[in-house]
Amino acid sequence: MGYRSLELASHQAVYMIGSSASGDYLTPTQVTSLTDFTNVFGASPSEASVKLFFRNDKRGILYFVRTPIAKRFKITIDTAAAGAYTTTVNGTQVTYTAPASPSPTLSSVASGLLAAINNSAVASAVTAIAGTDTDEVIVRADNPLANLTVTVTGVNMTVADVTPTTPTATDYIYSIENSFDADDEWTQGFLIAPQAFQMLTSQSDRLAVGNAMEALAADSSFDWVALIDAGADLSIADVQTEAALYASPQGHSSFYYPYVIDLDDVEVPASAGVTGIATRRFKEEGFQQPPAGAKFPMLGVKDVVTKVNNQQQEVLNPLRINKVWALKMGYAAKNGKRYVKNPTGKTLCITDLQKESEWKLKSTLAAFVLQGQEAAFIHELTLLSLQYDYQVISNEHDGLVTVGDIPDEAVQKAAEKSGLKYAKLDEKPLEGIDDIKRLLELDDDDIEDEVSDLEIDLM
Repeated sequence: MGYRSLELASHQAVYMIGSSASGDYLTPTQVTSLTDFTNVFGASPSEASVKLFFRNDKRGILYFVRTPIAKRFKITIDTAAAGAYTTTVNGTQVTYTAPASPSPTLSSVASGLLAAINNSAVASAVTAIAGTDTDEVIVRADNPLANLTVTVTGVNMTVADVTPTTPTATDYIYSIENSFDADDEWTQGFLIAPQAFQMLTSQSDRLAVGNAMEALAADSSFDWVALIDAGADLSIADVQTEAALYASPQGHSSFYYPYVIDLDDVEVPASAGVTGIATRRFKEEGFQQPPAGAKFPMLGVKDVVTKVNNQQQEVLNPLRINKVWALKMGYAAKNGKRYVKNPTGKTLCITDLQKESEWKLKSTLAAFVLQGQEAAFIHELTLLSLQYDYQVISNEHDGLVTVGDIPDEAVQKAAEKSGLKYAKLDEKPLEGIDDIKRLLELDDDDIEDEVSDLEIDLM
């Protein structure tokens, strides 16, 4: 079987994997707005992502899949001694007999019991794995919808219910693999799981979920595109390492970084916003267009969590890491046009620029934002001169004339306040600077006579 034809493949649907307080499990359910989502699924860690999607495509087709959470029990070996260690799992007794020699340890008993469970008749329904500590065994139901009971016999062991409140990687993978039937002929589209990538702290767990998404998307019966988010709070170096672990020979997945900050000051993985942009653009301009671009900026965001400069972007691009470029301070005016404001407060109308080419629009926006940041940087340096041992003679917006050296600490503070985090100053000699220094040392009464005798070129 080949891949689905583009005539039938509109990529108009988005399938989001997450968890919620209510709603049917493992059932892709279409929601038409954030309010509709909340009415059907209640409270959810995916709420901010749902909101971001609909802010970018108000008429978007979003299916949400509620992920069930498998029950888990933790068996702790309290004492190690030769003899039988018996647990009952779903009514089936499983026994490990610790030998007298070599002398058993808490770790060896835990390992023996783990193996006994995984080799027993109940192994078809549960899986035993090592716990955080060496004296622990975790028993997990393979089917998260199934019930699980675990008890222990004797005083050498204790058991506790440790079912988490949010899904694990295994739960997300089960949801991805068991919620879609090819016979149902689901509309071709995008697969995302922003909640999983944001909440899973282990890189191996995120990789497992991402690989499961890629496998489903690459299945010829679906032929979807999976949008994979980076983990939360990763450095650029960490992102490079994580992105290199993914491979998509058929182009069925894309990796996105960084997160965005929405209008409610919540950090949100980018995938939901990107898919909203994609479905909106495909409706207007066709499937052959890229899923985003300067003509289709991400709506409903204030900024990105981590800014990536051009030098870093050159490193990220070969790893197929899609950088999210959010226009800070973008807003809609009463005239219906969209504007962006740079750090100096000046505005630029995005709507009027949309008739330009993609390259021209993006370059104009980049120059507008950068020039604003440069002017703000120089302004901050001017203000900081009052706190440091240098004097500003002239503020030229993209440079300044000073007497005295500007310390690195002041440069760093100005860079952070202006948003131009990688700013550097190039020092150039100024003709007449010695005369300026001498004037600054005079009393006010003597300055007027001195100035009339000087010709100082500040250009």
